[in-house]
Amino acid sequence: MRHRRSISARAFATFSARCRRGRSPTALAIVLQAAVIGGIVLKEQNAGGYQTASVSGTASGDGAFALIRFQPQASAADITQFLETNKLSIAGGPAAGGLYRVRIAETKLPKADLERRMQSLKSDKIVGFIAPTE
Repeated sequence: MRHRRSISARAFATFSARCRRGRSPTALAIVLQAAVIGGIVLKEQNAGGYQTASVSGTASGDGAFALIRFQPQASAADITQFLETNKLSIAGGPAAGGLYRVRIAETKLPKADLERRMQSLKSDKIVGFIAPTE
């Protein structure tokens, strides 16, 4: 970053010297505009790291989860309807094999309840595979 500033400073000095001599009156305006745009770009690059847009911070924490693979013929609308109807949220994926990690409950479920929930979800025609996971 220090190297970039020194190039900008040299370019500014060169163009401002030309402007003082009357050679290029618009050069100063161009350099100032480039400096402002460059500053904005550098700020945006240094603004932060990786962030997901679709998963909240609690999506991978507590709760009951399953790995699910949808049938290849399932449309996005079918999958969306399935997730909404069953109150599921995607917590990860797609992973190898087209698997998604979905939250099936906000809290851990007793084993019997988890098995019932898995059987209920498995019976839907768009589900190709589903299994409980941590």
